[in-house]
Amino acid sequence: MQNALNAESSGANYPLSVHPSANCQRVGAMSVCLMQPQVENGGGNGRAKLTCSIMAALILACSACGGPPPLTAVHRTAIVDALKEKDLPAPQSIEMSDGGYVVLTYEQPTMIYVLVGPREFAETVLLTARNALATQEAFNRYRVTLNGPSPGPGLIRRVGTLRWNSGSATWETDPRR
Repeated sequence: MQNALNAESSGANYPLSVHPSANCQRVGAMSVCLMQPQVENGGGNGRAKLTCSIMAALILACSACGGPPPLTAVHRTAIVDALKEKDLPAPQSIEMSDGGYVVLTYEQPTMIYVLVGPREFAETVLLTARNALATQEAFNRYRVTLNGPSPGPGLIRRVGTLRWNSGSATWETDPRR
């Protein structure tokens, strides 16, 4: 990646490169390297070095912040235990979506789902899961997805989805139903 970046300071160009001794760190899917400027005509420029170091530190800090923490086995167990306390079935999966939602997915209708209706069932499950993780302030987005019987191999029949995003709930159904 020689001479991939150029920085201007005091009117002079300083080609930047990733030197084998550069300090590189992996943050998620991104690698960040603290790059040192190489001055073509000799001499040194402390300001250019400091600017590069500050920019790299800012990139590293921004990429590390934001987003909820990962969903652990402890979180999943807390949700399943809370559902059991209310005599609600456990979902087929509990996961963290790329959008930051704690997602509970049900694949087949259960008796309680049929008795109270899909939306009411989803609301009860969502509030139970949310309350189970109430002490985890980082989790503020939840989704309960209800899928019906599959119409064929590799196909999903979506009954509805209830999304909770920081205080408001939205029920979405399959527009074809």
